[in-house]
Amino acid sequence: MNKYLDYISYKNENKSFIDLLENNNCTSYESLKDVIFILDKISEKMDTELIDDEIDYIFDFGFDYLYNEIEFLKNIYEERLNSDFILFKKYDPLLRYALFIYQLIDDLEEQDLITSNIKNKLQGKVNSILSMIDNREVVSDTLIDEIDLEISSVIPNNYNPNTVSQIFENIAIEVSLWN
Repeated sequence: MNKYLDYISYKNENKSFIDLLENNNCTSYESLKDVIFILDKISEKMDTELIDDEIDYIFDFGFDYLYNEIEFLKNIYEERLNSDFILFKKYDPLLRYALFIYQLIDDLEEQDLITSNIKNKLQGKVNSILSMIDNREVVSDTLIDEIDLEISSVIPNNYNPNTVSQIFENIAIEVSLWN
Protein backbone atom coordinates (compact mmCIF):
# COMPACT_ATOMS: atom_id res chain seq x y z
CA MET A 1 0.00 0.00 0.00
CA ASN A 2 1.41 3.42 -0.81
CA LYS A 3 1.33 6.49 1.42
CA TYR A 4 -1.30 8.26 -0.68
CA LEU A 5 -3.65 5.33 -0.23
CA ASP A 6 -2.69 5.23 3.46
CA TYR A 7 -3.82 8.86 3.72
CA ILE A 8 -7.12 8.16 1.96
CA SER A 9 -7.68 5.16 4.23
CA TYR A 10 -6.82 7.16 7.36
CA LYS A 11 -9.10 9.99 6.34
CA ASN A 12 -11.95 7.53 5.65
CA GLU A 13 -11.40 5.84 9.03
CA ASN A 14 -11.69 9.23 10.73
CA LYS A 15 -14.36 10.70 8.48
CA SER A 16 -17.04 10.87 11.15
CA PHE A 17 -14.72 12.69 13.57
CA ILE A 18 -13.42 15.09 10.91
CA ASP A 19 -16.99 15.76 9.77
CA LEU A 20 -18.03 16.37 13.38
CA LEU A 21 -15.36 19.05 13.70
CA GLU A 22 -16.10 20.63 10.33
CA ASN A 23 -19.89 20.55 10.50
CA ASN A 24 -19.96 22.09 13.96
CA ASN A 25 -17.57 24.90 13.09
CA CYS A 26 -14.95 23.80 15.61
CA THR A 27 -12.04 26.17 15.81
CA SER A 28 -9.68 23.20 16.04
CA TYR A 29 -10.77 22.22 12.52
CA GLU A 30 -9.43 25.54 11.22
CA SER A 31 -5.85 24.36 11.60
CA LEU A 32 -6.67 21.14 9.72
CA LYS A 33 -8.78 22.26 6.77
CA ASP A 34 -5.97 23.59 4.57
CA VAL A 35 -3.83 20.53 5.27
CA ILE A 36 -6.71 18.25 4.28
CA PHE A 37 -7.32 20.34 1.16
CA ILE A 38 -3.68 20.05 0.06
CA LEU A 39 -3.39 16.34 0.90
CA ASP A 40 -6.60 15.69 -1.05
CA LYS A 41 -5.24 17.59 -4.06
CA ILE A 42 -1.97 15.67 -4.01
CA SER A 43 -3.76 12.34 -3.56
CA GLU A 44 -6.04 13.11 -6.52
CA LYS A 45 -2.97 13.54 -8.71
CA MET A 46 -1.16 10.39 -7.60
CA ASP A 47 -2.44 8.37 -10.57
CA THR A 48 -2.38 11.08 -13.21
CA GLU A 49 0.85 12.96 -12.61
CA LEU A 50 4.33 12.36 -11.38
CA ILE A 51 4.73 13.82 -7.94
CA ASP A 52 8.07 15.58 -7.55
CA ASP A 53 10.22 15.50 -4.43
CA GLU A 54 8.96 18.86 -3.15
CA ILE A 55 5.30 17.83 -3.42
CA ASP A 56 6.16 14.46 -1.91
CA TYR A 57 7.83 16.22 1.05
CA ILE A 58 4.80 18.49 1.51
CA PHE A 59 2.56 15.42 1.49
CA ASP A 60 4.67 13.55 4.07
CA PHE A 61 4.93 16.60 6.30
CA GLY A 62 1.21 17.35 6.03
CA PHE A 63 0.08 13.78 6.60
CA ASP A 64 2.27 13.46 9.69
CA TYR A 65 0.92 16.76 11.02
CA LEU A 66 -2.70 15.83 10.28
CA TYR A 67 -2.31 12.42 11.91
CA ASN A 68 -0.85 13.91 15.10
CA GLU A 69 -3.46 16.67 15.34
CA ILE A 70 -6.42 14.35 14.77
CA GLU A 71 -5.10 11.75 17.20
CA PHE A 72 -4.58 14.46 19.85
CA LEU A 73 -8.11 15.82 19.36
CA LYS A 74 -9.68 12.35 19.24
CA ASN A 75 -7.87 11.37 22.42
CA ILE A 76 -9.21 14.45 24.22
CA TYR A 77 -12.71 13.86 22.86
CA GLU A 78 -12.88 10.13 23.55
CA GLU A 79 -10.69 9.66 26.62
CA ARG A 80 -10.72 12.91 28.57
CA LEU A 81 -14.24 14.05 27.64
CA ASN A 82 -15.88 10.63 27.25
CA SER A 83 -17.09 11.49 23.72
CA ASP A 84 -19.21 14.34 25.08
CA PHE A 85 -19.35 16.74 22.14
CA ILE A 86 -20.94 19.54 24.16
CA LEU A 87 -17.92 19.52 26.46
CA PHE A 88 -15.57 19.19 23.50
CA LYS A 89 -17.11 22.25 21.86
CA LYS A 90 -16.81 24.17 25.14
CA TYR A 91 -13.06 23.50 25.31
CA ASP A 92 -12.45 23.61 21.56
CA PRO A 93 -10.82 27.09 21.54
CA LEU A 94 -8.42 25.93 24.25
CA LEU A 95 -7.64 22.77 22.31
CA ARG A 96 -6.83 24.81 19.23
CA TYR A 97 -4.54 26.95 21.37
CA ALA A 98 -2.84 23.85 22.79
CA LEU A 99 -2.25 22.63 19.24
CA PHE A 100 -0.88 26.06 18.36
CA ILE A 101 1.53 25.89 21.31
CA TYR A 102 2.79 22.50 20.12
CA GLN A 103 3.37 24.01 16.66
CA LEU A 104 5.10 26.97 18.28
CA ILE A 105 7.47 24.67 20.17
CA ASP A 106 8.29 22.80 16.96
CA ASP A 107 8.81 26.01 15.02
CA LEU A 108 11.02 27.55 17.70
CA GLU A 109 13.09 24.34 17.72
CA GLU A 110 13.33 24.45 13.93
CA GLN A 111 14.60 28.04 14.12
CA ASP A 112 17.00 27.21 17.00
CA LEU A 113 15.29 29.79 19.19
CA ILE A 114 14.03 27.60 22.00
CA THR A 115 15.61 27.19 25.38
CA SER A 116 14.64 24.68 28.03
CA ASN A 117 13.05 27.54 29.98
CA ILE A 118 10.87 28.58 27.03
CA LYS A 119 9.95 24.99 26.25
CA ASN A 120 9.04 24.30 29.88
CA LYS A 121 6.84 27.40 30.06
CA LEU A 122 5.08 26.55 26.80
CA GLN A 123 4.60 22.91 27.79
CA GLY A 124 3.35 24.13 31.16
CA LYS A 125 0.65 26.11 29.38
CA VAL A 126 -0.46 23.02 27.47
CA ASN A 127 -0.50 21.05 30.72
CA SER A 128 -2.55 23.82 32.33
CA ILE A 129 -5.06 23.66 29.47
CA LEU A 130 -5.32 19.87 29.75
CA SER A 131 -5.77 20.16 33.51
CA MET A 132 -8.61 22.64 33.00
CA ILE A 133 -10.28 20.15 30.69
CA ASP A 134 -9.75 17.24 33.07
CA ASN A 135 -11.20 19.26 35.94
CA ARG A 136 -14.03 20.64 33.79
CA GLU A 137 -13.10 24.17 34.80
CA VAL A 138 -15.09 27.15 33.61
CA VAL A 139 -13.44 28.97 30.72
CA SER A 140 -13.58 32.73 31.08
CA ASP A 141 -14.09 34.97 28.06
CA THR A 142 -10.65 36.45 28.60
CA LEU A 143 -8.71 33.22 29.12
CA ILE A 144 -7.36 32.97 25.56
CA ASP A 145 -6.16 36.58 25.74
CA GLU A 146 -4.49 35.87 29.10
CA ILE A 147 -2.75 32.78 27.72
CA ASP A 148 -1.74 34.74 24.63
CA LEU A 149 -0.08 37.41 26.78
CA GLU A 150 1.77 34.75 28.77
CA ILE A 151 2.94 33.02 25.59
CA SER A 152 3.99 36.31 24.01
CA SER A 153 6.09 37.16 27.05
CA VAL A 154 8.32 34.08 26.60
CA ILE A 155 8.76 34.19 22.82
CA PRO A 156 12.10 35.62 21.66
CA ASN A 157 11.90 39.04 19.98
CA ASN A 158 13.62 37.75 16.84
CA TYR A 159 11.06 34.96 16.34
CA ASN A 160 9.42 34.90 12.92
CA PRO A 161 6.34 32.65 13.17
CA ASN A 162 6.07 29.94 10.56
CA THR A 163 3.63 27.37 11.93
CA VAL A 164 2.43 24.37 9.95
CA SER A 165 -1.09 25.72 9.65
CA GLN A 166 0.29 29.02 8.26
CA ILE A 167 2.45 27.16 5.76
CA PHE A 168 -0.46 25.05 4.54
CA GLU A 169 -2.76 28.06 4.41
CA ASN A 170 -0.26 29.71 2.04
CA ILE A 171 0.06 26.53 -0.03
CA ALA A 172 -3.74 26.25 -0.21
CA ILE A 173 -3.97 29.82 -1.53
CA GLU A 174 -1.37 29.02 -4.19
CA VAL A 175 -3.15 25.79 -5.21
CA SER A 176 -6.50 27.62 -5.36
CA LEU A 177 -4.95 30.14 -7.74
CA TRP A 178 -3.88 27.30 -10.08
CA ASN A 179 -7.45 26.01 -10.46
